[in-house]
Amino acid sequence: PMGNGYMGVNVFGGTASERIQITENSLYDSTEGRGLRRGGLNNFAEVYLDFGHNNTSNYERELNLNEGISHVKYEQDGVAYSREYFTSYPDKVMAIRLSASKAGTLSFTLRPTIPFLGSGKSGSVVAKGDTITLSGVMSYFNVKFEGQFKVIPAGGTMKAANSQSQGTITVSDADNAVILIAVGTNYKFDPKVFLTTENAEKLAGFPHPHAKVTGYLAKAAAKPYEKLLANHKADYTELYDRVSLDLSATEPAICTDELVDAYPAGVSSRYLEELAFQFGRYMLICSSRAGTLPPHLQGIWNVYSDPPWASQYLHDTNLQMAYAPAFCTNMPELFECYIDYFNAYVPLQRLHATQYIKQFNPSQLDPSGDNGWAGPFWTNPY
Repeated sequence: PMGNGYMGVNVFGGTASERIQITENSLYDSTEGRGLRRGGLNNFAEVYLDFGHNNTSNYERELNLNEGISHVKYEQDGVAYSREYFTSYPDKVMAIRLSASKAGTLSFTLRPTIPFLGSGKSGSVVAKGDTITLSGVMSYFNVKFEGQFKVIPAGGTMKAANSQSQGTITVSDADNAVILIAVGTNYKFDPKVFLTTENAEKLAGFPHPHAKVTGYLAKAAAKPYEKLLANHKADYTELYDRVSLDLSATEPAICTDELVDAYPAGVSSRYLEELAFQFGRYMLICSSRAGTLPPHLQGIWNVYSDPPWASQYLHDTNLQMAYAPAFCTNMPELFECYIDYFNAYVPLQRLHATQYIKQFNPSQLDPSGDNGWAGPFWTNPY
């Protein structure tokens, strides 16, 4: 899992085909029960990088918590291939660098798709030049969404193709390549979103995300990859490096998944405990940044059309759990996005409080309208 507040990303690390799943926290539909459907947050995009590498060796995969960077490395046919991924908060993009140890041996097809089309979700994926644009609408709240994927190869050839609303870009015989991804919707922090009773009108008047997403991508593409990487590291480490935890652990020789599997059987691992502590801080840095929606029940990661409890904000304890690392591990500014969300929602909460007092205890009604606020057990961005 990776993220920058603007998007949550899951990187799966495949060699024949890499899968990158993207979540954007405002892509909601109805949360009213419809049979087996719960609704709620929807999966934004399933993105594939087809390499056709089926005979690999020396495979390694890692998430470096110290830098907030992920890597995949392996060999095929005598060539060492590597991928580097990060999600940048300052530049608002995901960046992927694909490399090969021999010139002219990097070939792949980029293939973004829109999951769960139909049932209130429509859209298309169109490739033109070096960019694929994925765009559409979630009809219940009239959420307009867009993602752009820009391919920057060194050497080789590049070809865009479109077939049945499915755009792809194929790179052949390159030395290396960079892929930049930006996403957005027409959602805004605004009290009118909550006060408007007609669901399809809640985002009326807010601009289509095309200009915003195009701007993110253009600004990022104007910088060298090394500059984007340096910006990300400086932003991420300024938060992450504020706390270290030393339980006198010895770094184990086995992989993290084996550590996790052994732990319930009583195989104590102080290293895993150090790792889990910092992983929690990493997840909050990925999912809770000023100017973006706060983390919900699944943080900022959701693969479903009907996620558990609709990926909403539950105030009984779930939200408190999500923010447990914010203050006690010295990252208070990560709470700012929840404050922005709360402030957008508070006019409706004040209305609820006034209505409640008027109904149950009218003698205590403040004639000037200062009746406090009443927040519900659960909320969502609408």
